[in-house]
Amino acid sequence: IKSYNRKKVGKKLIIGIIISLVVLFFIFSIGKKDLEETTPNEQQTPIKTEEKEQAIEETSVKPKGNRILAIDTNTAEGVDFGEAFGLTTNAGGEVFQLSFAWDDIETSPSKYQDPGNFLNIADSFYGSKNAPIALMIGPIDTNVNRVPKHLKGKKFNDPEMISGYNKMIDFVMSQLPKAQVLSLSIGNEINRYLTSEERKSEYLDFYKQTSKYVKNKYPNVKIGAKATLDGYEKDAN
Repeated sequence: IKSYNRKKVGKKLIIGIIISLVVLFFIFSIGKKDLEETTPNEQQTPIKTEEKEQAIEETSVKPKGNRILAIDTNTAEGVDFGEAFGLTTNAGGEVFQLSFAWDDIETSPSKYQDPGNFLNIADSFYGSKNAPIALMIGPIDTNVNRVPKHLKGKKFNDPEMISGYNKMIDFVMSQLPKAQVLSLSIGNEINRYLTSEERKSEYLDFYKQTSKYVKNKYPNVKIGAKATLDGYEKDAN
């Protein structure tokens, strides 16, 4: 009986193995057929040359031209100023930005301070590296008026406002005797604050008069103002 059962089991095992092989072969054949049918069309039909050229043209980087990349360089935990400078230059930075609000510098009428001693540090460090500086000294910072307290409430084209800004700029420049100041931005994202025609008109007058003063006294400094991208597109005038 035992011999009979062994023969019976062995025969069933052989039959089972044969059936399994047939099933596997069938599955493999179907899978191979599906794979061939689902091969991406682009692999079978190459993209036309014209389409390739158009794709390359749309993603191409425009030449740098005379554009300059300025980066606001700051220290961080575990990173000193020298290392931060190296990281900035490695990232392609050519000009090093210093940004201050007007009321951070002028604390009371004709009383000025060097916020955090940053002007002194920048003059010493950037001056020794022959690295140009881009200043942003803002009477406006986005949607916030940053004029000193004693000038709050005055219109931007008020003579006292214009004279006060000019004197403050003279103080800032006196703190940077070694550094090369490439540019001055009279405000940051100014379009966020200049939301009415009256404000725009007053600021434009302020800008014209203060920029004229700076150009006459510091002829190598380029003058401008910062706006958001949508501000450039909508209010370029």
